[in-house]
Amino acid sequence: MPAALKLGFFKLLLTAIFFVGVVFIVANSSNVLADNSASPCPGASFNDIATCYVFCSAGGGYGPVRVSAQLVQQTGSQAFRLLVQPSTGGQYWSAEGSTLNPTVGNLPSASSYRIDVQDLRSDGSWHFYASGTISGNCGGGGYTSTGYTSTGYTSTYTSTYTSTYTSTYTSTPTSTLFVNSYPVAGVSISSTYGPFAGSTNYARTLTTTGSVTFAAPPSYGSYIFSSWSGACNTTSTSCSVFLANTANTTIQANYVLPPPPSAQIYANGQAGSTTIYWNTAATISWASQNATSCSVSPTGWGGTSNGGISTGNLTSSTSYTLTCSGAGGSVQSSVLVNVLQPSGTVSANPYTCQVPYGGSVCSSTISWHVVNAPSSWVC
Repeated sequence: MPAALKLGFFKLLLTAIFFVGVVFIVANSSNVLADNSASPCPGASFNDIATCYVFCSAGGGYGPVRVSAQLVQQTGSQAFRLLVQPSTGGQYWSAEGSTLNPTVGNLPSASSYRIDVQDLRSDGSWHFYASGTISGNCGGGGYTSTGYTSTGYTSTYTSTYTSTYTSTYTSTPTSTLFVNSYPVAGVSISSTYGPFAGSTNYARTLTTTGSVTFAAPPSYGSYIFSSWSGACNTTSTSCSVFLANTANTTIQANYVLPPPPSAQIYANGQAGSTTIYWNTAATISWASQNATSCSVSPTGWGGTSNGGISTGNLTSSTSYTLTCSGAGGSVQSSVLVNVLQPSGTVSANPYTCQVPYGGSVCSSTISWHVVNAPSSWVC
Protein backbone atom coordinates (compact mmCIF):
# COMPACT_ATOMS: atom_id res chain seq x y z
CA MET A 1 0.00 0.00 0.00
CA PRO A 2 1.47 3.47 -0.91
CA ALA A 3 2.73 5.46 2.03
CA ALA A 4 0.44 8.43 1.28
CA LEU A 5 -2.63 6.19 1.15
CA LYS A 6 -1.50 4.44 4.27
CA LEU A 7 -1.09 7.77 6.02
CA GLY A 8 -4.55 8.88 4.91
CA PHE A 9 -6.00 5.60 6.22
CA PHE A 10 -4.69 6.38 9.67
CA LYS A 11 -5.81 10.00 9.75
CA LEU A 12 -8.24 10.65 12.58
CA LEU A 13 -10.43 13.71 12.11
CA LEU A 14 -11.83 14.95 15.43
CA THR A 15 -14.63 17.36 16.18
CA ALA A 16 -15.30 18.87 19.63
CA ILE A 17 -17.65 21.32 21.24
CA PHE A 18 -15.90 23.70 23.69
CA PHE A 19 -17.74 25.19 26.70
CA VAL A 20 -16.57 27.29 29.61
CA GLY A 21 -14.18 25.10 31.57
CA VAL A 22 -14.67 21.88 29.51
CA VAL A 23 -13.07 20.17 26.50
CA PHE A 24 -14.42 16.94 24.95
CA ILE A 25 -11.89 14.45 23.64
CA VAL A 26 -12.71 11.45 21.44
CA ALA A 27 -10.27 8.81 20.29
CA ASN A 28 -9.84 5.13 19.68
CA SER A 29 -8.70 3.40 22.82
CA SER A 30 -5.38 2.09 21.51
CA ASN A 31 -2.13 3.98 20.96
CA VAL A 32 -3.54 7.37 21.93
CA LEU A 33 -1.17 10.30 21.43
CA ALA A 34 -1.56 13.83 22.75
CA ASP A 35 -0.86 17.00 20.81
CA ASN A 36 -0.30 19.90 23.20
CA SER A 37 0.00 22.50 20.45
CA ALA A 38 -3.50 23.96 20.94
CA SER A 39 -3.12 26.16 24.02
CA PRO A 40 -5.23 27.89 25.15
CA CYS A 41 -8.56 26.71 23.75
CA PRO A 42 -9.18 28.35 20.35
CA GLY A 43 -11.93 30.91 20.60
CA ALA A 44 -12.01 30.89 24.41
CA SER A 45 -12.44 34.21 26.22
CA PHE A 46 -12.12 33.13 29.86
CA ASN A 47 -8.89 32.88 31.82
CA ASP A 48 -9.83 29.74 33.74
CA ILE A 49 -10.25 27.35 30.77
CA ALA A 50 -7.83 24.44 30.77
CA THR A 51 -5.30 23.99 28.01
CA CYS A 52 -6.89 22.16 25.10
CA TYR A 53 -5.40 18.91 23.88
CA VAL A 54 -6.09 17.30 20.49
CA PHE A 55 -5.92 13.53 20.67
CA CYS A 56 -5.31 11.45 17.57
CA SER A 57 -5.30 7.72 17.13
CA ALA A 58 -2.13 6.19 15.75
CA GLY A 59 -3.84 2.86 15.28
CA GLY A 60 -7.08 3.71 13.45
CA GLY A 61 -9.51 0.94 12.58
CA TYR A 62 -12.68 -0.13 14.30
CA GLY A 63 -11.44 -0.28 17.86
CA PRO A 64 -13.72 0.75 20.75
CA VAL A 65 -14.12 4.50 21.14
CA ARG A 66 -13.16 6.43 24.27
CA VAL A 67 -14.55 9.89 25.15
CA SER A 68 -13.00 12.12 27.83
CA ALA A 69 -13.82 15.58 29.17
CA GLN A 70 -11.02 17.76 30.43
CA LEU A 71 -12.55 20.05 33.08
CA VAL A 72 -11.65 23.04 35.21
CA GLN A 73 -12.69 23.05 38.88
CA GLN A 74 -15.79 25.22 39.35
CA THR A 75 -16.75 26.95 42.60
CA GLY A 76 -19.24 24.81 44.52
CA SER A 77 -18.66 21.65 42.45
CA GLN A 78 -18.27 18.51 44.58
CA ALA A 79 -18.02 15.86 41.84
CA PHE A 80 -18.49 15.30 38.10
CA ARG A 81 -19.91 12.68 35.76
CA LEU A 82 -19.90 12.26 32.01
CA LEU A 83 -22.82 10.91 29.91
CA VAL A 84 -22.24 9.77 26.33
CA GLN A 85 -25.19 8.77 24.11
CA PRO A 86 -24.20 7.22 20.75
CA SER A 87 -26.54 7.82 17.82
CA THR A 88 -26.96 4.05 17.68
CA GLY A 89 -28.68 4.17 21.09
CA GLY A 90 -27.86 3.57 24.72
CA GLN A 91 -26.46 5.68 27.53
CA TYR A 92 -22.97 5.32 28.95
CA TRP A 93 -22.02 6.97 32.23
CA SER A 94 -18.60 7.60 33.69
CA ALA A 95 -17.92 6.99 37.35
CA GLU A 96 -18.95 9.83 39.68
CA GLY A 97 -15.97 11.47 41.34
CA SER A 98 -13.83 14.54 41.82
CA THR A 99 -11.55 13.79 38.87
CA LEU A 100 -11.32 16.61 36.33
CA ASN A 101 -10.91 14.07 33.50
CA PRO A 102 -14.01 11.81 33.54
CA THR A 103 -13.84 9.16 30.82
CA VAL A 104 -16.29 6.75 29.19
CA GLY A 105 -14.65 3.87 27.33
CA ASN A 106 -15.64 0.89 25.21
CA LEU A 107 -18.22 2.87 23.26
CA PRO A 108 -19.69 1.34 20.10
CA SER A 109 -18.88 2.92 16.76
CA ALA A 110 -21.49 5.50 15.76
CA SER A 111 -21.91 8.42 13.38
CA SER A 112 -22.32 10.88 16.27
CA TYR A 113 -22.16 11.06 20.03
CA ARG A 114 -24.18 13.29 22.37
CA ILE A 115 -21.97 14.34 25.31
CA ASP A 116 -23.16 15.86 28.60
CA VAL A 117 -21.13 16.80 31.68
CA GLN A 118 -22.85 17.33 35.04
CA ASP A 119 -21.46 18.55 38.36
CA LEU A 120 -22.65 17.82 41.90
CA ARG A 121 -23.34 20.84 44.11
CA SER A 122 -23.01 21.07 47.88
CA ASP A 123 -26.80 20.73 48.28
CA GLY A 124 -26.66 17.22 46.78
CA SER A 125 -28.20 18.10 43.40
CA TRP A 126 -26.70 17.48 39.95
CA HIS A 127 -26.54 20.47 37.60
CA PHE A 128 -25.85 20.95 33.88
CA TYR A 129 -22.18 21.70 33.31
CA ALA A 130 -21.62 21.51 29.53
CA SER A 131 -22.75 19.50 26.52
CA GLY A 132 -21.97 19.00 22.85
CA THR A 133 -22.21 16.65 19.87
CA ILE A 134 -19.38 15.00 17.98
CA SER A 135 -20.17 13.75 14.47
CA GLY A 136 -18.19 11.55 12.12
CA ASN A 137 -17.36 7.94 11.43
CA CYS A 138 -15.05 6.27 13.89
CA GLY A 139 -14.77 3.10 11.84
CA GLY A 140 -14.21 5.03 8.63
CA GLY A 141 -10.93 6.50 9.76
CA GLY A 142 -11.80 9.60 11.78
CA TYR A 143 -14.28 12.25 12.82
CA THR A 144 -15.07 15.42 10.92
CA SER A 145 -17.44 18.31 11.45
CA THR A 146 -17.92 21.82 10.17
CA GLY A 147 -15.61 24.26 11.87
CA TYR A 148 -13.11 21.77 13.27
CA THR A 149 -10.74 19.52 11.36
CA SER A 150 -7.81 17.54 12.73
CA THR A 151 -5.25 16.42 10.19
CA GLY A 152 -2.36 14.57 11.66
CA TYR A 153 -1.20 16.74 14.50
CA THR A 154 -2.34 20.11 13.18
CA SER A 155 -5.73 21.44 14.33
CA THR A 156 -7.78 24.30 12.95
CA TYR A 157 -10.77 25.74 14.81
CA THR A 158 -13.13 28.47 13.69
CA SER A 159 -15.75 29.92 16.05
CA THR A 160 -18.35 32.60 15.32
CA TYR A 161 -20.57 33.92 18.10
CA THR A 162 -23.01 36.82 17.98
CA SER A 163 -24.81 38.04 21.11
CA THR A 164 -27.68 40.55 21.26
CA TYR A 165 -28.95 41.59 24.69
CA THR A 166 -31.42 44.30 25.59
CA SER A 167 -32.20 45.14 29.22
CA THR A 168 -34.75 47.57 30.65
CA TYR A 169 -34.71 48.13 34.40
CA THR A 170 -36.68 50.61 36.50
CA SER A 171 -35.40 51.11 40.05
CA THR A 172 -37.76 51.72 42.99
CA PRO A 173 -36.12 53.79 45.74
CA THR A 174 -35.84 52.03 49.08
CA SER A 175 -34.77 53.01 52.57
CA THR A 176 -34.48 51.28 55.93
CA LEU A 177 -36.51 51.57 59.13
CA PHE A 178 -34.58 50.83 62.32
CA VAL A 179 -36.58 50.04 65.48
CA ASN A 180 -34.44 49.90 68.63
CA SER A 181 -34.85 49.85 72.40
CA TYR A 182 -32.46 51.00 75.14
CA PRO A 183 -30.89 49.81 77.38
CA VAL A 184 -32.72 46.50 76.93
CA ALA A 185 -33.29 44.44 73.77
CA GLY A 186 -35.87 41.86 72.78
CA VAL A 187 -38.80 44.20 73.44
CA SER A 188 -41.92 43.27 71.41
CA ILE A 189 -43.05 46.29 69.37
CA SER A 190 -46.49 46.24 67.74
CA SER A 191 -47.42 48.24 64.64
CA THR A 192 -50.53 49.27 62.74
CA TYR A 193 -48.72 47.83 59.70
CA GLY A 194 -48.05 44.22 60.63
CA PRO A 195 -44.78 43.67 58.70
CA PHE A 196 -43.18 46.54 60.63
CA ALA A 197 -43.77 44.88 64.02
CA GLY A 198 -40.96 42.91 65.60
CA SER A 199 -38.65 42.28 68.52
CA THR A 200 -35.97 44.91 69.07
CA ASN A 201 -33.51 45.65 67.74
CA TYR A 202 -34.61 45.10 64.11
CA ALA A 203 -34.75 46.71 60.65
CA ARG A 204 -37.32 46.76 57.85
CA THR A 205 -37.00 47.84 54.19
CA LEU A 206 -39.26 50.72 53.11
CA THR A 207 -40.48 50.75 49.51
CA THR A 208 -43.45 53.10 49.99
CA THR A 209 -44.31 56.12 52.14
CA GLY A 210 -46.99 56.63 54.80
CA SER A 211 -47.77 57.08 58.50
CA VAL A 212 -47.41 54.11 60.85
CA THR A 213 -48.08 53.88 64.59
CA PHE A 214 -45.86 51.79 66.84
CA ALA A 215 -46.61 50.74 70.44
CA ALA A 216 -44.17 49.67 73.15
CA PRO A 217 -45.18 47.72 76.30
CA PRO A 218 -45.32 49.82 79.51
CA SER A 219 -42.80 47.53 81.20
CA TYR A 220 -40.15 45.00 80.25
CA GLY A 221 -38.80 42.81 83.03
CA SER A 222 -37.83 45.10 85.89
CA TYR A 223 -37.69 48.12 83.54
CA ILE A 224 -40.50 50.58 82.82
CA PHE A 225 -41.11 52.56 79.63
CA SER A 226 -40.00 56.18 79.75
CA SER A 227 -40.15 57.66 76.22
CA TRP A 228 -39.72 57.32 72.45
CA SER A 229 -36.80 59.08 70.77
CA GLY A 230 -35.46 59.46 67.24
CA ALA A 231 -38.05 60.23 64.58
CA CYS A 232 -40.75 60.11 67.28
CA ASN A 233 -40.43 62.03 70.58
CA THR A 234 -43.12 61.33 73.16
CA THR A 235 -43.54 59.91 76.66
CA SER A 236 -46.60 57.97 75.48
CA THR A 237 -46.12 54.28 74.73
CA SER A 238 -47.64 54.94 71.25
CA CYS A 239 -45.48 56.54 68.57
CA SER A 240 -46.82 57.77 65.19
CA VAL A 241 -44.22 58.48 62.54
CA PHE A 242 -44.23 59.26 58.81
CA LEU A 243 -42.01 56.83 56.91
CA ALA A 244 -40.46 57.66 53.54
CA ASN A 245 -38.64 55.36 51.13
CA THR A 246 -36.16 58.11 50.30
CA ALA A 247 -34.44 58.34 53.70
CA ASN A 248 -33.65 55.98 56.55
CA THR A 249 -35.71 56.32 59.74
CA THR A 250 -34.79 55.35 63.31
CA ILE A 251 -37.08 55.19 66.35
CA GLN A 252 -36.08 54.04 69.83
CA ALA A 253 -38.13 52.96 72.84
CA ASN A 254 -36.35 53.99 76.04
CA TYR A 255 -36.71 52.12 79.33
CA VAL A 256 -35.48 52.92 82.84
CA LEU A 257 -35.38 51.15 86.16
CA PRO A 258 -38.27 52.38 88.33
CA PRO A 259 -37.30 54.74 91.19
CA PRO A 260 -37.33 53.25 94.70
CA PRO A 261 -40.24 54.25 96.93
CA SER A 262 -39.81 56.77 99.75
CA ALA A 263 -41.94 57.03 102.90
CA GLN A 264 -42.09 58.93 106.23
CA ILE A 265 -44.22 58.34 109.34
CA TYR A 266 -44.97 61.02 111.94
CA ALA A 267 -46.34 61.12 115.52
CA ASN A 268 -48.06 64.38 116.43
CA GLY A 269 -46.45 65.84 113.26
CA GLN A 270 -42.92 64.94 114.31
CA ALA A 271 -40.56 62.45 112.62
CA GLY A 272 -38.40 60.16 114.70
CA SER A 273 -40.11 60.44 118.10
CA THR A 274 -42.52 62.35 120.22
CA THR A 275 -43.43 62.35 123.94
CA ILE A 276 -46.86 62.25 125.53
CA TYR A 277 -48.22 61.97 129.06
CA TRP A 278 -49.29 58.69 130.53
CA ASN A 279 -52.76 57.53 129.49
CA THR A 280 -53.06 60.05 126.66
CA ALA A 281 -53.14 59.55 122.85
CA ALA A 282 -50.89 60.54 119.92
CA THR A 283 -51.82 61.14 116.27
CA ILE A 284 -49.99 59.02 113.66
CA SER A 285 -49.72 60.21 110.03
CA TRP A 286 -47.59 59.17 107.01
CA ALA A 287 -46.86 59.91 103.33
CA SER A 288 -45.07 58.01 100.53
CA GLN A 289 -43.88 58.35 96.93
CA ASN A 290 -43.47 55.69 94.16
CA ALA A 291 -45.24 53.21 96.42
CA THR A 292 -48.16 51.00 95.53
CA SER A 293 -48.94 49.75 99.04
CA CYS A 294 -48.11 50.64 102.66
CA SER A 295 -48.86 49.19 106.09
CA VAL A 296 -48.21 50.27 109.69
CA SER A 297 -47.25 47.86 112.44
CA PRO A 298 -48.22 46.91 115.07
CA THR A 299 -51.66 48.34 114.29
CA GLY A 300 -52.14 47.00 110.72
CA TRP A 301 -53.22 50.36 109.34
CA GLY A 302 -52.88 50.58 105.51
CA GLY A 303 -52.77 53.02 102.63
CA THR A 304 -50.03 54.91 100.84
CA SER A 305 -50.81 57.99 102.93
CA ASN A 306 -52.88 59.07 105.94
CA GLY A 307 -53.46 62.53 107.36
CA GLY A 308 -53.85 61.36 110.94
CA ILE A 309 -55.14 58.51 113.03
CA SER A 310 -55.27 58.29 116.86
CA THR A 311 -53.24 55.74 118.77
CA GLY A 312 -55.75 55.69 121.62
CA ASN A 313 -54.62 56.31 125.23
CA LEU A 314 -51.16 54.83 125.83
CA THR A 315 -49.71 53.79 129.16
CA SER A 316 -46.35 52.67 127.75
CA SER A 317 -43.99 53.82 125.02
CA THR A 318 -44.78 52.35 121.57
CA SER A 319 -42.88 52.32 118.24
CA TYR A 320 -44.81 52.49 114.97
CA THR A 321 -43.17 51.22 111.71
CA LEU A 322 -44.38 52.13 108.21
CA THR A 323 -43.45 49.69 105.38
CA CYS A 324 -44.10 50.74 101.74
CA SER A 325 -43.50 48.77 98.52
CA GLY A 326 -43.38 49.70 94.83
CA ALA A 327 -41.90 48.67 91.47
CA GLY A 328 -38.52 49.99 92.60
CA GLY A 329 -38.36 48.06 95.90
CA SER A 330 -39.49 48.66 99.47
CA VAL A 331 -38.73 51.10 102.28
CA GLN A 332 -39.44 51.48 106.02
CA SER A 333 -39.84 54.44 108.37
CA SER A 334 -40.41 54.37 112.17
CA VAL A 335 -41.53 56.77 114.87
CA LEU A 336 -41.44 56.31 118.67
CA VAL A 337 -44.23 57.55 120.92
CA ASN A 338 -42.56 57.97 124.30
CA VAL A 339 -45.04 57.82 127.24
CA LEU A 340 -44.01 59.64 130.39
CA GLN A 341 -44.68 57.64 133.55
CA PRO A 342 -46.13 59.93 136.29
CA SER A 343 -44.56 60.03 139.81
CA GLY A 344 -44.87 62.16 142.99
CA THR A 345 -43.65 62.79 146.56
CA VAL A 346 -45.47 63.73 149.84
CA SER A 347 -43.81 65.43 152.83
CA ALA A 348 -44.92 66.66 156.37
CA ASN A 349 -43.34 69.38 158.44
CA PRO A 350 -42.84 68.47 161.07
CA TYR A 351 -42.53 64.93 159.95
CA THR A 352 -43.88 63.77 163.34
CA CYS A 353 -46.61 65.45 165.40
CA GLN A 354 -47.26 64.71 169.03
CA VAL A 355 -50.59 65.67 170.71
CA PRO A 356 -50.04 67.03 174.23
CA TYR A 357 -51.61 65.26 177.20
CA GLY A 358 -55.15 66.42 177.60
CA GLY A 359 -54.91 68.16 174.16
CA SER A 360 -56.72 67.34 170.92
CA VAL A 361 -54.70 69.01 168.16
CA CYS A 362 -51.26 68.46 166.70
CA SER A 363 -50.15 70.85 163.96
CA SER A 364 -48.04 69.68 160.93
CA THR A 365 -47.80 71.00 157.35
CA ILE A 366 -48.36 68.39 154.59
CA SER A 367 -47.03 69.05 151.01
CA TRP A 368 -46.72 66.96 147.82
CA HIS A 369 -45.13 67.16 144.35
CA VAL A 370 -46.21 65.29 141.16
CA VAL A 371 -44.09 64.94 137.89
CA ASN A 372 -45.00 63.74 134.36
CA ALA A 373 -48.64 64.59 134.89
CA PRO A 374 -50.80 67.03 132.97
CA SER A 375 -52.00 70.14 134.74
CA SER A 376 -55.53 68.89 134.49
CA TRP A 377 -54.87 66.19 136.99
CA VAL A 378 -56.40 66.71 140.49
CA CYS A 379 -54.56 65.28 143.49
